[in-house]
Formats: sequence, C-alpha cells, structure tokens
Amino acid sequence: KPFGDVYNLALKELSLDQRSRVCMVGDALETDIVGGLTNGVDSVWVLMDGIHSPDLDDTNDTTLTSSAESVVKSFNGKSGTYAGDREVSPSIVMRHMQW
Repeated sequence: KPFGDVYNLALKELSLDQRSRVCMVGDALETDIVGGLTNGVDSVWVLMDGIHSPDLDDTNDTTLTSSAESVVKSFNGKSGTYAGDREVSPSIVMRHMQW
C-alpha cells in the first residue's frame, strides 16, 4: 500500500477478480485511503485508532465529522503526496475499528 503490486497480489491470492468486492481499511490517508483510490477499491478510514487521531476532535459526532473533513481538506491541499492531483475522499468513515 499504496502501490498496486500489493493489491494485485492480494486479489490473486484470494482468487478475486472483482475489485468491487474488496475494500481497503486503514487509518492513514497517505497510504491506506490513497491506496484504495489509486487501485480502484473502496476505502474505510478508521479515525480514532491511528495516525490522524491527534488531529481529530471526538467530543461528539459533529466535532468528529468536522475535524475529519478538515484533515481531508488539508491533505488534499498538499502537494507531493501519493495521491498526485487526485482528491482523496474515503468511501466510509469509522470512529474505531473493533474485532
């Protein structure tokens, strides 16, 4: 991640030929969410269990949503990321990842 070889290998190992049946789950916009975007799979951004959690306000759902939108906006404003000139927007956002 975010490179295509990882996705191609995983799809091959799982005998999946439909990327629509796969999603990338991760905490980092730069690698996980961009990886999903650039490799044609949906992405699930886990907010409070990873790299961006210090930048997020989880006081309530409204502040969490607002601060997550700010983090995405800031990321999209940066140059030199793996996203290139693509806008990053996770397919789904989760507060926590729990087994």
